[in-house]
Amino acid sequence: MANRSMWEIEVRHNDLNKYRLIRGSDKYVVEQKANAQRQIWAEAWERQQDANQKRREKQALIKTKEGKKMSALAQTNEAQEAIRQLENILHATLSINDAVDWDSLLDKKKFLKPKPLSPEFVNVFPEPNKSSEEFMPRLGFFDKLFSSFREKKIADAEKKILEAYNIWLSEKEIAEQKNRKYSEEFSKSLEKWEKEKLAFEIEQREGNNIILEKCCLAH
Repeated sequence: MANRSMWEIEVRHNDLNKYRLIRGSDKYVVEQKANAQRQIWAEAWERQQDANQKRREKQALIKTKEGKKMSALAQTNEAQEAIRQLENILHATLSINDAVDWDSLLDKKKFLKPKPLSPEFVNVFPEPNKSSEEFMPRLGFFDKLFSSFREKKIADAEKKILEAYNIWLSEKEIAEQKNRKYSEEFSKSLEKWEKEKLAFEIEQREGNNIILEKCCLAH
């Protein structure tokens, strides 16, 4: 039979003075079991800290006049609570060795990278209309009498609309260039985000499939 690679991780909790070497033929399973063990010890340490805090509060209460009357009962309850805490720690530490909680080993994390937002495109103003009032020549009394006056005002009005049109055309081109750039950048960002999300989901699914396969073999 071919030799199978073995993986191992050392897990410690200095406050609880706990140590465990986790071994297995599957790296993903070993890592998940190590994480589960760390979580169990962390919760056990938190429960122990809570118990210590309650004990300190009870000791402070005993120093009061009313607390002295309750000292005997408080000490009894404290002893019982300490026993329960030790039993819980022992049970939590041993449970991972006796049976694997397969569901707890599954990777259920969400893909946290936010989806790119659609860009804010530059608005293009409407094309100047030579029929609008601002571009119409304002003809007075003398303009109507003398054709040269009238023709000059008409020429000035045409020049004004031409200048406005050229400005609009330039701004339209700049806006369209910016919008194309924003659209291309957004498409690239969205494509990159979708690839990263898909890779995350594939890796997560493959890892969880390994766990599920191990679960089926165990049963």
